Amino acid sequence: MKLKDWLVPREERFFDILQEQSALVHEGAEALVAMLEGYDAAVKAGTGDAVTSGATPRTVRDHKRRVKEIEHRGDMKTHELYTALNATFITPLDREDIGNLASALDDILDFTYATANHLHLYDVRKLPKELLEVAMLLRDQTVHLRDVLSWLPEPSKRDDIKAKLVEIHSLENQADDLTNRAKAELFLQDDVKHIIKMKDILEYLETATDKCEDAADVVRDILVKHQ
Repeated sequence: MKLKDWLVPREERFFDILQEQSALVHEGAEALVAMLEGYDAAVKAGTGDAVTSGATPRTVRDHKRRVKEIEHRGDMKTHELYTALNATFITPLDREDIGNLASALDDILDFTYATANHLHLYDVRKLPKELLEVAMLLRDQTVHLRDVLSWLPEPSKRDDIKAKLVEIHSLENQADDLTNRAKAELFLQDDVKHIIKMKDILEYLETATDKCEDAADVVRDILVKHQ
């Protein structure tokens, strides 16, 4: 089957749901970056030591709840896709590919939330600078994923999609390098509890970037199948 045949006469809503999922994935990454960029103020706000002028900053708990709300909407969207998949006889892509893509997108949001949740759960007060840098790489990956999924039904966008997939992989490699550097610096410290906490959190965030790569791999396989 050729790429141009995807939409005839198959259900189109799968593309819409995947695009909506990818938008939520990006929204979650944006919320995590906002959390980390304002982390010092959020910690102070949570201890009652916030600035008195202007609006009161969000606490770490507030930021975590924001990411959780996005992650919950992502779960609902994933459920919607699987429900549609089970109720549809003819699908625009292989069922396995649709399911794997939805699962990878869901996992990105899950690990994004896990990062935010454990920052609050572990009562982390000081962050390695690499954590924000990796979160920004994750955000960039989700921008590319959002574009890829908006272009997926369009045969004329194949080359653009391939370029985006290469960039997603490149960003994942950068995230790995930053995470490894952060871990190396972490283990030079003496606070064992802090080391354990931050190692977990760094790995949650790194896994989110890995899941972006997984989603990109599914799209690459789809392109191969529909040449």
